[in-house]
Amino acid sequence: MAGTLTGRLRSPLLAAAADAIAISAISVIPLNLVAALSIQIALDLHFSVGALGAASAAFFGSQAAFSPFVGRIVDRLGSVRSMRLTAVLVALNLGVSAAATRSLATLMVTLVVAGAINALAQPATNQFVAERIPFRRQGSAYGAKQSAIPVASLAAGLAVPALGLTIGWRWTFTAFALTAALLAIRRPGGRQRRSSPPQPSPRALVMLRRGSLVLLSISSGLAAACGSSLSVFLVQGAVATGWSEAAAGLLLATASLFGVVGRFAAGVRADHRDGRHLVVVAAMMICGATGAALMAVGQPVVFVIGAIVSYGVGWGWPGLFIFAVVRLNSARPAAATAFVQGGTAIGAVSGPVAFGLWVGEQSFASAWAAVAVLLVIAGLVGIAARRRIVREDPFGVNAAVGGAGT
Repeated sequence: MAGTLTGRLRSPLLAAAADAIAISAISVIPLNLVAALSIQIALDLHFSVGALGAASAAFFGSQAAFSPFVGRIVDRLGSVRSMRLTAVLVALNLGVSAAATRSLATLMVTLVVAGAINALAQPATNQFVAERIPFRRQGSAYGAKQSAIPVASLAAGLAVPALGLTIGWRWTFTAFALTAALLAIRRPGGRQRRSSPPQPSPRALVMLRRGSLVLLSISSGLAAACGSSLSVFLVQGAVATGWSEAAAGLLLATASLFGVVGRFAAGVRADHRDGRHLVVVAAMMICGATGAALMAVGQPVVFVIGAIVSYGVGWGWPGLFIFAVVRLNSARPAAATAFVQGGTAIGAVSGPVAFGLWVGEQSFASAWAAVAVLLVIAGLVGIAARRRIVREDPFGVNAAVGGAGT
């Protein structure tokens, strides 16, 4: 009886989490397809590796620009309608990209639109998780939702040998447009919770000071610059190391699978740990630096190991990071996450641009080495932020996380 009841409870939770992941993943598929199929698209549209960084910046820059305004749309439509609208818009965007893209300028326009759509998807899926996942499971849920980016990379990577090298990049975009359309008509899983999450006592309501938020923003921005560069340039970097385009696509898929596991595992562990989340985030960043250093060696097998470590650990921190910021700023969680995600967005915009320019002037090996250095700096800044938080309000931190610190 107990097992049956547990199964009934878990099934709606899994369905809700799966829907949040699916919509979050499909909303970033346009950029991931461009990155995974960049060699074919570049040959067709005649652009260089540096332009790929600019294309990524167009996507993330648009997301950052539209993010402050889409919350009202989600509030008005509700999470489910907003998620369906996201899927419809992604389907249209991919369809137009496949049919009408004839130049780099057109591709940039479609990515700007895709970035705005992704800006809508994030608050919609966040609200969906908050409505349908119990508070005690939300660490795991946000970890799972943040795995949407590597899920999209996984799908795009598998699409290279399965679709891109057989039917071409335009038909690959069309296939994903149809997938998005199917998601738009699917009924979301899970049930909306009737009870509110437990309210913390006034003593547990804490608010981070601006200096601490700035340090956290710098840390996340540096790490996001590295992670987004990894996502965008992994295929081209693997080809430059000696792998075929098909093998490079499979490597992207494999590394992305490790990224999914890493993000979800970090969230699950957070649900069973009272604190020290920022310490774990910093450790993941520094471990990712080891992977980037291995990629800089330039040896094909070592490159694979480095890519898996970088994706699985070094790019596995975002869900845990947001979870930690929410716990440490229980008085105003939305304001705190918006502040630090500004830093994340700046890093995601600037990182691929700088990486592409660096590769154009230097080499992939030196660019991966620079990524390793920046990840170490990001981790150290995160540790400095934690120390400042504890020093400024040790009682508030302990109250917020149950006595174990940040």
